[in-house]
Order: sequence, then C-alpha cells, then structure tokens
Amino acid sequence: MIIKKCFVLVILLLSVSFAQRQRRPAVNPFHSQIPFYAVVHVIPGDSLNDINYLYRIPYNQLVFVKENSHYEAALSLSVEVYDTSGKFVARQIKEDNISVGDFTKTNSPELYAQGLIQFKLPNREYDLVPIITDQQSEQEAKLNHFRIKKLNSKFLDFLLPIVVNEKEISLNNEKVFQVTNFEGFIPFDQYQYKLVFPSLDTSISNIKVTITNNRDTVFNGPVTESFISSNDLMKHDGDIIIKNEQGRMQFKNFVLDNFAGKLKVGDLKISVSKSDSTRYSDFYLKQVVWFNKPFSLRNSEFAIKALKYMASDSVVSKVLDTSKENYEASLNKFWDKYDPTPSTQFNELMNEYYLRIDFALRNFATLTGKSGADTDRGKIFIKFGKPSFIERSSDDYGRVVERWVYKKEKLSFIFIDKNGTGEFPLVKG
Repeated sequence: MIIKKCFVLVILLLSVSFAQRQRRPAVNPFHSQIPFYAVVHVIPGDSLNDINYLYRIPYNQLVFVKENSHYEAALSLSVEVYDTSGKFVARQIKEDNISVGDFTKTNSPELYAQGLIQFKLPNREYDLVPIITDQQSEQEAKLNHFRIKKLNSKFLDFLLPIVVNEKEISLNNEKVFQVTNFEGFIPFDQYQYKLVFPSLDTSISNIKVTITNNRDTVFNGPVTESFISSNDLMKHDGDIIIKNEQGRMQFKNFVLDNFAGKLKVGDLKISVSKSDSTRYSDFYLKQVVWFNKPFSLRNSEFAIKALKYMASDSVVSKVLDTSKENYEASLNKFWDKYDPTPSTQFNELMNEYYLRIDFALRNFATLTGKSGADTDRGKIFIKFGKPSFIERSSDDYGRVVERWVYKKEKLSFIFIDKNGTGEFPLVKG
C-alpha cells in the first residue's frame, strides 16, 4: 500500500492539513513548488570541463510504498544539455532508490536523497534543463534551468566556493570533506560549516576573504589553511564528497572555518582575493537560510503567544508590549537568556521548543477543534519532549488509555480519551 503523508502548516491558532501530493513550499522556493536544492560546480580540465550537477531533496517530499517491513521511494532525475542556439548536446538520467525501515523517517524534512550527475564537455556556454519524476506517484516537476558560462582561464583565480560540513570523514585512510549541498546556501542551524575556496594558482600561500552578512562584517582577514586536490566530486554513503584523483589537474583549496556561528538568516556577500595588495576580488552573493525553521516560529505574534506553555501571562504580555514590527526582536530578546550557546546566533533551546509545539499541533488536535498544543498531551509533550515509550490500552469502559513513560526523569503520565474526541485529558501524573 502507498503510505500517504500529511503535514500541518501553522497559521495563528489554526492548523490546516494538506495531502502528500500537495507539495509544501520550501523556506525559499528555489525550484518550482518543492524544496529541491541543486547547484552546479564546473571543474576545468586540460581538454574537457567536468560539469557537476548536485541535487538534494527531503524524504518528506517523496512518496513511499510499504514493501514487507520496509518503505521504498524512488526518483528519476533527467538533465539535458543544450548549447546557446538551443541545439541538444547531451542527456543523463539518474535513478535513485531509497529504503528505510522506520516509517517516521519517510516524513522527515531532515533526511535527504542526494546525488550528482556529471558531464564532460568542451569549454563552452550551455543550458542545463533538469526534470525530476517521483517514480511511485509518477509526478513530474520541471526545475530551474542553469546557464553554464564559458571559463576564461585569464580571469579564473578562484572557482565557485564550496560549502562543506565541519567534520571531515575518512575514505581509504584519507580525510575528505562532505559537501553541504544546499544549493550553495549556508544553513542556519546548530551545526558549523566551512567554506572551501578552490584556486587555480597553487603557488600562493594565503588569500584575503571578507564576509558581510546583512551589511555586518563577520570576517575580514587572511586564510592560510589549505589542501591540494583535483576536486573530483563523488557520492559516498549517501553524501557528496570532494576527492583527490591522481593524475588530474590540481587545485589549491583554502579552508575558512569558525565563522558560521556568527551568521544570521539573510544575505551573504563573500569577496576573495589573492592578498591584501590585490586590487581585483571575486565576489559571490549567497544567503543564510533556516531550512527547517519550525512553522510555529514563522509568525512572531503567534510564537510569542505560544510562550504561555512555559511562562506566565504577565511575561507573555511584556514580550507583546511593543509594535508588531518589533515582535521578532522582542521574542529573540526573551530567548537570549535561555540560549545554551550564546556565542552563536542559533538558539538550540528556542528551536526545540517550537519544534515540540509543531509536533503537538500536528498530532494532538481533537475532533472538537481544540488546538493540539492546548491538550494535556500537547502540554506534556511541549514540557518534556518525546516519551521514552508509550503504552496504549483500553479500560473497563472501552475507552482508549495512553501511558507515557519518561525513564530519565522517572515520570509517568496516564491519559484517557473519555469522550472519544481525541482529547485524552490527563488523569494521573
């Protein structure tokens, strides 16, 4: 059977359900109406250029089918290449099969199918035309086209910067970087990221980098950490990695670390040059994006009112005591004193709180229309998080009983659906 998935979009105190086939728009709708992320990295070669089309799509945007004890999804990605006159040049089709044993993973916005399609083509200008098909639902979506520019070696001090994960992985006793693969954007979350600046000039010992985030300079100085690599991209254990192939053209890659925690959501401008004395700089315009921002946090007024599950009415009123234009700043000021990592811009506790509210709204709404966050189960979930386990049974009256157990806290709560409406009031705990 096909597993149909739903999600809930929080708008003030209302929650509206959408079927799986009505795709949820991305935080930024980069491609059509689905959060499909893609970036193209062109690696120059002696005679042919490597054109690497990297893609990434969340599991919750795919249709999964139950097969025995597993859930299966499949996608097909076709990328066609045309020259500037519209003449067909090449086509490649990549088919990807995903299998998970846990149903909850099929609904996850934080698990991804990703991969890459590679072409070897002469150094010319091209248009890339991608189309993705969900094999289980047979739905097709046309994605953004990419214009590939002809590379001019006289003006190629640096290639497009690559965003990579902070931790390197080991492959054949060699340390390699994992490409973050979010369309070149830097995610706003609890993780740290690095920027890799590939240079065709392997003789230089350092570079000058300036990063401006929403007009604030967050980094301005030299970068000396580097490694030599052919910058071949490949898929390994579900991730895209940067690998060195012997006998290929080599690049000097400068690595910038310890900057991502300073970034706020918004615009990012990166300039890079060979040294302080170099007048010419390459400029790159990017963004910092909170890809999995909780829905209940996307409306500041609603998010402030939702503080009622942890704060008194007077505290909530104080946070609301400002103009609507300042709601977001007032909310952030409230959460600043609960930030477990004040040296970074991302507040893990704030994020977790609103993720719990999202879960309560999605899973505990009643047939009478009561908000899931206002039910007893919702309030307990918001306060303590996911139970260690849940026991479900019936009492002598045939009513459904749930017992939530939190092992670490040594707590137990019993809820009974007394009226058959799904409200499950707390009866013990």
